[in-house]
Amino acid sequence: MGLKNEYFHGGPVAFNTVMNAWAYSVPDEIHEVVFQKLALDALAKLTLKTPVKTGRARGNWQVTIGSPSYSYDESKTDSSGGEANQDPGLTFENASGGGAVISEGSATIMNAPDYSIIWISNNVPYIMVLEEGSSSQAPTGMLANTMNELEVVFT
Repeated sequence: MGLKNEYFHGGPVAFNTVMNAWAYSVPDEIHEVVFQKLALDALAKLTLKTPVKTGRARGNWQVTIGSPSYSYDESKTDSSGGEANQDPGLTFENASGGGAVISEGSATIMNAPDYSIIWISNNVPYIMVLEEGSSSQAPTGMLANTMNELEVVFT
């Protein structure tokens, strides 16, 4: 099964280019609020778009500041909210489910120093298999869809 989206072949660079260009247009006084909102929406979308069988993939989204996490916790699961929600209109404010993942991640985002690089990572060994559409709950993945939905806001 091939990758379904260009974002995994240099795509994050393209996404970052769009975000950087947009960031320079945002007035300083609202910069951090806007980027917190973006990170919160990305976290909610990624978490709730993740298919649930055992809840391990959904439970292993991690938010870190400055550098990505490279670990995962086999015992950490989250099946709250049920099956994957592929609604493109999903935001942090209307997210239902995602429990501890969204709660812990949002606290990290809200406490990040100004102008921080916020990373949202998932390192379960099969996360790319899910992203490639192996689950009927997320046949077009999670990350690529989330990036596309967020990029639309900024172009």
